[in-house]
Amino acid sequence: MTFSIGTFVRLLLCYLALKDTTTTPSHLIYCQRFCVKHFYSVFCGVFSSFTCCSFHFMHEKESETEICFGASSGFPSFACYSYPYIYGNASIELPGLLKVALHSGYKCDPDNRPLIPDMKALKDFVSPWLETHFKGKVLSNEPVLAEPCMYSMTPDQDFILDFLPMGDDNNAANAHKLVLVAGGFSGHGFKMGPLVGKILADLCLKGSCEDVPLHHFCISRFNQHPQGNVKDYEEQVTPFDNL
Repeated sequence: MTFSIGTFVRLLLCYLALKDTTTTPSHLIYCQRFCVKHFYSVFCGVFSSFTCCSFHFMHEKESETEICFGASSGFPSFACYSYPYIYGNASIELPGLLKVALHSGYKCDPDNRPLIPDMKALKDFVSPWLETHFKGKVLSNEPVLAEPCMYSMTPDQDFILDFLPMGDDNNAANAHKLVLVAGGFSGHGFKMGPLVGKILADLCLKGSCEDVPLHHFCISRFNQHPQGNVKDYEEQVTPFDNL
């Protein structure tokens, strides 16, 4: 799942408040307004959007649900690196349930995306996978809750953590270090939240982050190659059309 800009602003404000009490939210408000002016000229063709879905399930025996999937049960997070890519964990939103998600989806318009869960994904992918791997211990055809979500994707599925260039060429040399961009988390940003929050705080306060080599996440990488960072392995997030 990906972070919204609001989530990152809150993370950043918390970190800045702890690190420098003179920093005020007005700095970030200014950045947000400034960013809107240049956003489309810089990121047109870089970001795409996928609509995805997650499901929450009960144990086949209702009395066993909290014991097996509760926060204190020690139930692990899991991921199945196959096609489709399925992952899950004990639900944080609904304690006691099992949350399972399909790391894939349909390309969508972020301003007009479907808000109804894709139950076909449940029938075609998630339920058969649960039946195979959980051996009937989960009510795989009867989710308690189905939730649609959206991924903001980059071509190489790597983040963008960089200052916004002022020109039209995405050239890092033109970055005035006024506007900091964090986005394109491609479905795997949530677990990186604490580290990304620290990186953003360092970039805001010092203009650099000495602890992390950030060339891998720069905007200008798409100038060098349209697909960004070249990989020697297949993409993790695959459109349903390709499955």
